[in-house]
Amino acid sequence: MRTLHLLGWPIWAIIEHLDEFKNQGFDSIQITPVQPLKEEGPGEWWLPYQPVNFEIGNWFGSKEDLCKLCNETSIRGMRTFVDVVCNHLASQPYTGSLEPHDSVPDKYKHNPNFWKPKRNVTNWNNRNEVISLCMGLPGLNITNDEVQHEIFKFLDELVKCGVKGFRFDAAKSIGLPEEGVHFWDRIANRYKTLPDFEIYGEVIFGSTELIDAYGKYMKVLTNIYQGRHPENVILFAESHDSFNDEGLNKYSNSWTDEQVAYKYRDLCDRFENTMYYARPNNDHSWNNPIVKDANNRGQKIKVLYR
Repeated sequence: MRTLHLLGWPIWAIIEHLDEFKNQGFDSIQITPVQPLKEEGPGEWWLPYQPVNFEIGNWFGSKEDLCKLCNETSIRGMRTFVDVVCNHLASQPYTGSLEPHDSVPDKYKHNPNFWKPKRNVTNWNNRNEVISLCMGLPGLNITNDEVQHEIFKFLDELVKCGVKGFRFDAAKSIGLPEEGVHFWDRIANRYKTLPDFEIYGEVIFGSTELIDAYGKYMKVLTNIYQGRHPENVILFAESHDSFNDEGLNKYSNSWTDEQVAYKYRDLCDRFENTMYYARPNNDHSWNNPIVKDANNRGQKIKVLYR
C-alpha cells in the first residue's frame, strides 16, 4: 500500500490530479478531515484537526464532492482514506482553552459525560494520563456510549460515500481494550470485514510494544518500527507534523525534496505499507521520479532491521 497524504488539498484539486497520482505509483490517497471546522477557509495547517462535530462537509469539500472523489479513485483502481478526528473537538479561540468551541453542538457541549477532565497530559510516558486527560484541546470521553454512537454514525456515512479506509488522528490518546477502553475492538469488529478496507491509527514516538498493542486492532501509522510485525505498520519519512509543527521543531522542514524522496524509497524497500506527505502549497514534491521509482519497485518486500 503506497498512500499519498494530501492535507490541505480541496477535493476538486485532488480529482484533477488523480491520473498523475496513479502514474506515480500511489494506490491510495489520504485526504484532509471532512468534518466541519471552527474556522473555514484556507488557514493554519492545524485547523483541520479542530472540528466541531461529526458530520461531512467543510471548506475542502461537500459530501457530494467526497462521493465523486471516491467514485473517481475507484475507477482508477485506487482507494480514498479519510483522516478522522475523534479524540477531541475544537477549543475556544484563545490559547490553551479546554472549553469546547461555540460551534460545537449543545448536545455535546452541555453534556458533562462527553468530555475528559479539563486537565492536560503532563507526562507522556504515563499511559493513564495519556488516555484519560487532554492534549491541549477539549478531549472526548471515548468510553461513553453516546460519544461512540456519534462517531460510528459518522464513520458509517463515510463508508456510504465510498470511503475505503480511516486514518485515526491521535490514536495513541485513545485507550486499548486491555486498558479498559472498548473502542478499537468495536471499530475492528464493525469495519475490518469490509472488502478492501483499511483502518489505521496514528501512534508516533511510541515504543515497539505500544505499536504492537495497537496493531492487534488495526494498522499503525508511525515514524519508526523495529518489531516483528512489519505488516501491521505504515511508515512515513515525513509527516505534516514533522514539516509544520513548532513543537517538534519542524525537524523535516529543512530537508530537500530529494532527501525526503530517498528516505521514502528506503522505507518502500523495507516495508509493504508506506505514506508520502505532499508538502503544502501544491509544490509537486510528490512528483519526484525517485518517489515513482520507490512506489513501482517489485512486489516482494525484503524486511530489514536496523
